[in-house]
Amino acid sequence: MELLIPQELSREQINLVYASEADLQNMALFCKTAAEWRVKP
Repeated sequence: MELLIPQELSREQINLVYASEADLQNMALFCKTAAEWRVKP
């Protein structure tokens, strides 16, 4: 079985990978990043 996130990464680096993936999905689905969701129009 191959891991998507290497075990050599620190906790902070792993969090960044997940945050980047979440922003990518937000952009694909809603055309907004997490930061843009937090800004009130």
